[in-house]
Amino acid sequence: MSLLDAVEACFVAAGGSSAWPDPHADPSSPGGCSAPTDDEYSRLTHPELYVILEVRVRAWMDALAQLGLAHVAPHGAGPLPTQGQATTPCASADESRPRAADAGLDGRDGLGQHDHLVEPSPVGERGEGGPAWPNCPRQPSVVWMAIPHENAPTLRVAAWPLDELGTQFEVGLSDPIVIIDRVPDCPCDACDDGSADLLEGLDRTLLSIVDGSIEVVATGGVRRERSAWDGSSGSDWLGQGDYAVRGASWFPGREPLPLITPMT
Repeated sequence: MSLLDAVEACFVAAGGSSAWPDPHADPSSPGGCSAPTDDEYSRLTHPELYVILEVRVRAWMDALAQLGLAHVAPHGAGPLPTQGQATTPCASADESRPRAADAGLDGRDGLGQHDHLVEPSPVGERGEGGPAWPNCPRQPSVVWMAIPHENAPTLRVAAWPLDELGTQFEVGLSDPIVIIDRVPDCPCDACDDGSADLLEGLDRTLLSIVDGSIEVVATGGVRRERSAWDGSSGSDWLGQGDYAVRGASWFPGREPLPLITPMT
């Protein structure tokens, strides 16, 4: 079982089947889309659909812990989980587990035993118990934290309530936290491309981090990002000055996939 297979198994076990198609898909033109209407830009008809992202994040955390790639704990929750602590349904003690050796994409050995999981917990508005989330006077409602067993940056995924616009998830890396991705970019009806597009984007970001094939560098107000699949360059929207974060493989003895050519 590969890492993505384990994620999918945990996703299904948690009931992550509430998929929806791209509402702008044009059936008369395969692969084509119709333009959204003006009123869709100020409307979010079904905010409850985006719970699928929370289920997917939980599935990733479950899989990382099951396969022995990381300790998974609530943000600022004190000691890391130990054997016998609360588990999620996907990681219950009496279920058969994927072998640790199956966690790698190429099936290499040496990943160690799985860890039990604890549930994420709310974080105080002034950030008690953990580093401040960048560029915000308050803190997210929930943060999941995965600490790799290998020498790689800590992963955090935060859930931000957006009033009547549902919830946005931010993927952060390292400490101080550098935001790698936001999903969805915008949850309004006009920007809705269906659940498959959302999950693919989240999976690609998290897989890049776990594989180690991720780099984000900001200098002089310009932010450059690249992974094994894509890259971008533009104005630094994070506004934290100059910073750099580079991934490292969470898989023992395995090098990350090569990054694409640096963006100019």
